[in-house]
Amino acid sequence: MHRIDQTRLAFDLRINQFAVVLMLMLFAFTSMSNGQTIATVGDSEITQSQLQREWDLLIKSQGADKALTDSEREQLRKTILEKEINRQLVLQFLDASGQGVVGTELDLLKRKTINELKQLGITLSSHLRDQGLTPMEWEQRLKWQVGWHRYVENYMNDENYKNFFNQNRRQYDGTQLKVAHILIRTENIKDQASESALLTSVKSEIESDKLSFTAAAAQHSQSPSAKKDGELGWIEWVQPMPASFTRAAFALKPGSISKPVSTSFGLHLITVLEEKPGNKTWQQTRKALREGMRDFLFTWSADQQREKTEVKILRKW
Repeated sequence: MHRIDQTRLAFDLRINQFAVVLMLMLFAFTSMSNGQTIATVGDSEITQSQLQREWDLLIKSQGADKALTDSEREQLRKTILEKEINRQLVLQFLDASGQGVVGTELDLLKRKTINELKQLGITLSSHLRDQGLTPMEWEQRLKWQVGWHRYVENYMNDENYKNFFNQNRRQYDGTQLKVAHILIRTENIKDQASESALLTSVKSEIESDKLSFTAAAAQHSQSPSAKKDGELGWIEWVQPMPASFTRAAFALKPGSISKPVSTSFGLHLITVLEEKPGNKTWQQTRKALREGMRDFLFTWSADQQREKTEVKILRKW
């Protein structure tokens, strides 16, 4: 794997002097931040302002704020927090494995960015203020933009594309699954644990042949598909259902039933009625493979670091 050759970065006293001045300036700016700490990942903090910024970007891109129910808002907040926790874990994994942007390289990157801003007539402090960033968040953004991109690119080659495709063929070769489900809608869930227990009990009855899936759907499902034996039709990995639903469905063999699965629609029991194998090659799905490999690397790296990093959720946001 490609790594930075630190010996090629000559020690530069001016860089150290620059770093001291920068730290003093950033310290002064930090006092302006009013972000309440929501969680800690090792020594790193995740603040209210960070999470709110992610929320605003997501809502703006989807235009869905007014359409969200209270339950959907709560689930979205949990998802955003979990993603930010994982991102912090990945940053720490990169640093710990010698693949992060640290030391002299980070100082050079800061200096380069400040010089680029200066050429546009923008000071660092005004840039941070406009972006709503604290100095630490700015530094982490730089580390992420450069370090994560470099890490991912190391794996993007034909051999890895082919191996990843073979290991996850059904997700990328166009395989279709005919699925049915039993749904308890989000707005009717008062207690997640009890509703999940109910669906688990229904699953047991179906698997012990006390109840057919068709009868269970008619009796328990709150989806319009209940009138059609719970059938939803054909789906592929890339469409048209929520990601958690699709992942659960593609983990099943025809005739088997999932554990309760949570989506923005509610809680589901899923079964696969029929499978139609695909015939796409890895060369035809390179873009999707790249996205899948990137997501895999993100999750895998976060999991590696999670084993040796204390994560604390201090309060709701």
